[in-house]
Amino acid sequence: MLRLLSDSRVHTVPGLCVALRVSPDRIGDLVSTANNELGIPIQRLSDARLRLREAIEWLEERAIRDGLSSLAAREISKICVFHEVGSTNDVAMEAARAGAPSAMVFLAERQRNGHGRRGRNWVSPFACNLYLSIYFRIRSSLEEMGGLSLCAGVAVAHAIQSLGCEKVALKWPNDLVWDGRKFGGILIDLSGRDRRASWAVVGVGINLVGKALGKSGLTQPWTSLQDLMVGTRVSRNALTSAVINSLVLAINEFGRYGFEFFSEQWERLDSCCGHLVTLQTPKEDVRGYCRGVSSTGALLLERNGRIESFFGGEISLRGDR
Repeated sequence: MLRLLSDSRVHTVPGLCVALRVSPDRIGDLVSTANNELGIPIQRLSDARLRLREAIEWLEERAIRDGLSSLAAREISKICVFHEVGSTNDVAMEAARAGAPSAMVFLAERQRNGHGRRGRNWVSPFACNLYLSIYFRIRSSLEEMGGLSLCAGVAVAHAIQSLGCEKVALKWPNDLVWDGRKFGGILIDLSGRDRRASWAVVGVGINLVGKALGKSGLTQPWTSLQDLMVGTRVSRNALTSAVINSLVLAINEFGRYGFEFFSEQWERLDSCCGHLVTLQTPKEDVRGYCRGVSSTGALLLERNGRIESFFGGEISLRGDR
């Protein structure tokens, strides 16, 4: 039904019944599900006339492929678009374990159990944001993969900039932010044995439409890509193509040169360097001045006149500026 309504034009209930071969009562059930469970507002203009308040741009494989670079088109083995999944990273990892070909892309209109860092839930409303995972087979030591999430962050930031949005920065290790507010993140899942990595899944979540998150219960400051590009309509399919293009290129470069190749690019996007920050780790909170990152992607903090390296934790800037 949502596919029929997605043009935001007025549709009649009898017409929907004929098109879907269902009863008027079933249409009522579908409207209730869309409003209450999916958060898709359907207006009842009368008992027999319905309309979506805003058009929906569905993720479409053909539209995404049309926007791929020659490198990405050559390397991406398959693009899978799902109506709903638990998490795109979970689906990608299942495919990797089953021996699927490398460079597969997994997308979903909605995630029931999207993952953020440190076990947090990633809020994933229906058909309005980007939930994407790419799986690659790799041949590197696990130590060499330490900077992959930072590399991916740089790649996604460049993808967003390519669409005309300069208002993007990175917060170590993998948050996309602007003015202290988060609008996206990266989640890396690795698998390997004998200290060698065999595959990696790069998960990307981007808040495209902010109002979809308004009742989500988020406690940290957040924003959306659309809020940063006021007056410009951001296409989900174009954004998806741009992110894939940038990630494919970056992962190829990361495989050849490591994170050191991206360190200057990270420095230009770093939202924390020079600020007094608190690094929250499982053992303790560490307070110091951020001095950027090392050639391997470690966070550099200056405290008591010394610069120390940290490979895990989460930065807080609240009250530290």
